[in-house]
Amino acid sequence: MIIGNDPQKTLHPRIMKAHETFLAEDMLNELIGDLLDCRDPRDAIRTLKSLVPEFDHGRDNDDNLEKAS
Repeated sequence: MIIGNDPQKTLHPRIMKAHETFLAEDMLNELIGDLLDCRDPRDAIRTLKSLVPEFDHGRDNDDNLEKAS
């Protein structure tokens, strides 16, 4: 199963490969720790976007963030 948006062909016609980005384990653990310690919704959304660049909660504009806090 390929999760990425840009599968690449291989020599075999039925085998595809993906080039996916990932975070190093120490960076991932640091960001998760930051998220667990987060008390500000804006900071939480920024951290989630660092963890998952595709993250879009739909509440990341200033009006909705003010209501969320």
